[in-house]
Amino acid sequence: MKVHEFIAGALRAEACRDRFGLLGDGALPLWAGIAQRGDLRLLPAWHEAAAVAMAEGQ
Repeated sequence: MKVHEFIAGALRAEACRDRFGLLGDGALPLWAGIAQRGDLRLLPAWHEAAAVAMAEGQ
């Protein structure tokens, strides 16, 4: 099991449906691992502060 697969599984186990974050080279494997399963919604942001604000408004 790869780290991004473990993280995706941990998010799923915590019943997190929405993911807010930055889509970049470092996080791409994680986002791809989440997207492959299709049960979590991915919501990309342009900046870290925007991702936090989006999550707070959830």
